[in-house]
Amino acid sequence: MENIFRGPERRDKKVKRVEGFSQHLVSLRDKRWKEIRSIITPSFTASKMKQMAPIMNTAIDSLVANVEKKCAAGEAFDIYPFYQGLTMDVIGRTAFGIQTDSQNNPNDPLLRSSKILFSQDIRNPIAVLCKEGIIVRNYFFAVSFRSLTTLWTWLNRIRLMINNQGSNPVKELIESVKAVIATRRQNKENKRPDLLQLMIDAEIDDLSKVTSDDLTAKDDTEVDEKEKKNRSSSGKLIRRMTDADILDNSVIFFLAAYETTSTALAFTTHFLIHYPEAQEKIRQEVQQLLEKPKLFTGRMVSKITPNGITPKVASRREYERGESISLRGELDYYSVNKLQYLDQVLQESLRLYPPVYLFVSRECGEDVDLGEIKLKKGMGIQVPSYHLHRDPELWGTDASEFKPERFSPENKSKIHPMAFQAFGQGPRNCVGMRFAYMEAKLALARLLSKYKFKICSKTDKEKLDLKISTFAINPKRGIWTTAIPV
Repeated sequence: MENIFRGPERRDKKVKRVEGFSQHLVSLRDKRWKEIRSIITPSFTASKMKQMAPIMNTAIDSLVANVEKKCAAGEAFDIYPFYQGLTMDVIGRTAFGIQTDSQNNPNDPLLRSSKILFSQDIRNPIAVLCKEGIIVRNYFFAVSFRSLTTLWTWLNRIRLMINNQGSNPVKELIESVKAVIATRRQNKENKRPDLLQLMIDAEIDDLSKVTSDDLTAKDDTEVDEKEKKNRSSSGKLIRRMTDADILDNSVIFFLAAYETTSTALAFTTHFLIHYPEAQEKIRQEVQQLLEKPKLFTGRMVSKITPNGITPKVASRREYERGESISLRGELDYYSVNKLQYLDQVLQESLRLYPPVYLFVSRECGEDVDLGEIKLKKGMGIQVPSYHLHRDPELWGTDASEFKPERFSPENKSKIHPMAFQAFGQGPRNCVGMRFAYMEAKLALARLLSKYKFKICSKTDKEKLDLKISTFAINPKRGIWTTAIPV
């Protein structure tokens, strides 16, 4: 099937480069797409995610501190903006190398620009059509009016500048990334263990050996991939990513990671508020993990303290003998992936409210006869994730109910492999899936280890009213709650 349904539909003729948007994974196709995907995919392996976990945890420190202020004051609050600030800081620091502080500065220019980019309702006709030149060129709205692309693009630029106090938020974003890339290139001492640096250092040398499975992002409940060194017998390097490649993919990672992860966290918290038994079950799972001794071997180890994670040096005798040191468990990349019930709750939340409902699209690579349905070569295929996730034929008569047990180890194998489309499927699925899961699990695990989230007078009913933007869904009135210390 991978040869029948390719990536999003694109025009065959050469299109003028649009800085920040022409060379990212969503726009590219065929051999060019395979090259970039092959280079980028190793940046999201388990070992690379482990390197970025400390950056995420630093950002989560601010999230916990802000929730603590509301908890101490006994105030009800909307936690959705808190999550937006968190994901902005995480993606700013990992994809752009920018030390943002959006959680403590609601007027942060990057945060303000981002909210403007995602603020339009899909029912606004200008917003729908204008997105052709910014984010969603493959959507059926834009495809239907391709001859008017230039007009929609300019109308959208004017709209964005008006909403952003006279400056184009997209241009601000691009210029910020270009400056960081130039700094990293000029001074190698500025290296950091982040996604931007991984793209700068990445390389691929033998595209012919790359399989579709190599290009498909895996979730962390699956068998971990074998980490490969990109070396060929000839030793010849095919290519690295150019600055334009890095710029465009940094922009798309930002657009994909900021809104989607914060919304996923918000929806999951909504369910946890309405299902306190699920919240308590996760809390017990996290506490058991933190109380479980963890073995370290080597000179430097880490230890959880009330003030955070502090280093501990093994004794000379322990070091020389290679003895293991037993400490309490900690929340890092590997440990949060052992939280089975948290994983189930997160996936069930993504099933009922997939943040990106209008992004999983493919192009038919050849004529296909499916009986009553006939697909022509070149036809754009849009996967209706929201409706697919609530289809009783796929999920049972209780498809609209919140039941994390659907994703338990004994039940997950019964799910149709194409029924869950929160991150897409196949070689063109979301390359940052592992990154998103890690960020969401770390944030939820740390919050639930300290607080109980309760219903308040402003809490929305279980069936949320949604704001439907041009490619994502959001809670229309936020996620209101109160936090009580455990």
